[in-house]
This record gives sequence, C-alpha cells and structure tokens, in this order.
Amino acid sequence: MVLHLVDGTLEDVAGAYRTIREELAEYGHGLAEKTEIVGLNKVDALDPEAMSIKCRELRRVVPAGTQICLLSGATGTGIKNTVEAVFDALSQARSDKKDDPEAALSSVVHPV
Repeated sequence: MVLHLVDGTLEDVAGAYRTIREELAEYGHGLAEKTEIVGLNKVDALDPEAMSIKCRELRRVVPAGTQICLLSGATGTGIKNTVEAVFDALSQARSDKKDDPEAALSSVVHPV
C-alpha cells in the first residue's frame, strides 16, 4: 500500500497529488496500482475553511473510495487515526492475499 502525504500548505494540493501519481505510474513496479491512503499533512497550519477547501480539492482528484486522513506531524493531530487506517488497509490486503503465494511478492517495498 501507499501512504501519500500531501503538504496542506501548498496552494495546489490537487496538482501536487497528480504529480506524484504520475511519477508512481512512470516508475512502474505496480506502485500506481497499490491501495492508497492520502494524508493531508500540516493541518495545524490551516484554518477550518482552508482545510475544508483543500479536502474538497483532493476529493475531486483521488480515486473514489480512497481514504483521506487529516494530520499534522508537528502537533500529532490525526497521526493515530492515520496509522490505524494504514494498519487496517495492510491487514485487509494480507487477508486477501493469504492464499496466493505469488501475491506475497507484490508486497515488497520498492524504493522510489
């Protein structure tokens, strides 16, 4: 799975998201096909209205069903929920693949 952190203080969060998705697709190795969680980071630097706008911008470009987590590395806000979301996604992926030995190879992390 991929945890994709987007800097919430950027003016164009949707553009930043699309850029990384394009780079993952170009890199290959199946990274663009992996389950993804998007984290809008640095929410401590956003007022509620800006946070809402940034979330709507991301929602327009992320695939349907992709979870968006709000978090701040500086304050710790949302970190626990994000880690739980990652753990749940990994647990689900493992349970889906437990009977497929070839699928185990796809869980190897490739450096980007």
